[in-house]
Amino acid sequence: MVRPLVLVFTAIAFTVTPIFDASVEAQGGAYATGVLVLMSSAAVAVTLSAHRRGSRRGAIAFGLIALVFFYTTIANIVERPDGIRIAAFFISAIVLTSMVSRVFRSTELRVTGVELDELTQSFMVEWH
Repeated sequence: MVRPLVLVFTAIAFTVTPIFDASVEAQGGAYATGVLVLMSSAAVAVTLSAHRRGSRRGAIAFGLIALVFFYTTIANIVERPDGIRIAAFFISAIVLTSMVSRVFRSTELRVTGVELDELTQSFMVEWH
């Protein structure tokens, strides 16, 4: 069975190519931007963890590594701006799809009936 999210990802992937005239290099820029952002955020998380554990040397070392990743991310975005545009489109499409899905799911009726056990039925009889 094909899940709706797979169809959404496929539709977005097929939409990216004509909208951005995305060559392999442009899509490579989007991939590189995504990986660098992920690595930057991971480096920040490790830096915060080291700081929280009281490891000053670890926090400084990982902080420097995080700065290198942030610099590399920014340099990649400046050099290959197609990557950030494609990534922003993809993220926006996923967020919009998620919001639409959530709106439709909030209107679904999920409970079709209620069956009371004997104890609850006795309380209901006493209450009425």
